[in-house]
Amino acid sequence: MDSKDLEEEYKAIHQVLSAFHNYTKHTQYTLIEPKRKRYEALTARDKDLLSWFPGYITQIEAAVDSNQQFFNAMVNHVSTNWGIELEKIGFIETSASDYEKVKKCLKQCYREWSLEAQNERDISFHRTLDHLVFKYPDIRTRPNCKILIPGCGLGRQNFELIREGFQVQGNEFDYFMILISSFLVNDRLSKAAYQIHPFIHDGSHQRSRVSQFRPINIPDIDQIQQLSTLQRTFGNDADVMDLMSITTGSFIDLYGPNDKQIVESSYFTKSSGQFRDENKGKFDFVISSFFIDTACNYLEYLDTFSHCLKDNGEWINFGPLQWHFENSMENLDIRDGFGIPSTVPLSGLELSREDVLELTRNLFTFEALETGIKSPFASDDSCSSKFLYDCDFWIAKKK
Repeated sequence: MDSKDLEEEYKAIHQVLSAFHNYTKHTQYTLIEPKRKRYEALTARDKDLLSWFPGYITQIEAAVDSNQQFFNAMVNHVSTNWGIELEKIGFIETSASDYEKVKKCLKQCYREWSLEAQNERDISFHRTLDHLVFKYPDIRTRPNCKILIPGCGLGRQNFELIREGFQVQGNEFDYFMILISSFLVNDRLSKAAYQIHPFIHDGSHQRSRVSQFRPINIPDIDQIQQLSTLQRTFGNDADVMDLMSITTGSFIDLYGPNDKQIVESSYFTKSSGQFRDENKGKFDFVISSFFIDTACNYLEYLDTFSHCLKDNGEWINFGPLQWHFENSMENLDIRDGFGIPSTVPLSGLELSREDVLELTRNLFTFEALETGIKSPFASDDSCSSKFLYDCDFWIAKKK
């Protein structure tokens, strides 16, 4: 990575850290003040009927403070370990879209690192883990099994596989997710080190205020204890710390073949090309969970899955087809292998399940295929309305 790329990465991280730092400020403006003003505008009679409302606002403020304490700890961890001198450069103003991503991180923490969301995780995690354990029944052989997880989010699935002895590399593009996962995984937090309140921003479908404000303890496991137990199993045969790694950047940029049309200029750098060559045929398994519908061109994802898998390697997928860019009005700047630029819409290649399966069969053979699996995602299981995705699960062998 050259100096320009490093500078851009530094700016991106600085902006994300600032967004977490500004969480309370944004919440005060968008959530607390509107509620306070709306209450103050009521008649005396209506205020009397809602006499509990000022205390409700106080509860929100306390919950926001608890969330901010978690974010502050994360910001301090990242700035210290990533060499970002925040005491010198300070924080910058951030946008409403950044604030939405911060709120999303609270829900993601709930999904991946809370006991309450265990059943939700099990729907996808267990299917994957059961297959891997079946293929590698002897735990001492698992460090030789190389697994890639693109779109790994906050790293929980990575950790679940690592503590079973597998060698796992995560890949993530979103710096909001990257920085939170760096804190949750690398800081080796004790069980229930922090309390967050991920549902205070959701006013609809709440059964009670108690439910809305309930604290969620994260993480739900003691990572040091888990890894220490695994290390005792391996003894001197393997170092569990060598089982985990993560890359930051586009899945296609880092793991795809060298002839794709990619927006990222870093795709055409010498180091990126070398990294893709190094990843050709490297992994025994690629695991995608709620990931493939982040593609603006599924064919590029498909080529990338094939490129980085070993011969007869397996791709394990779970998730829906809620194409993320379907309603996007943005354009994508692409360059072909000769560096010739063009501009195309991000949207336009939204495929049906039938289309996806037919295209997948060109490069893979399905060993298992299950459709119609109902699954929530970061869903509050205590609210009165729940959205369930219609998910597919498959195990596909590279041809």
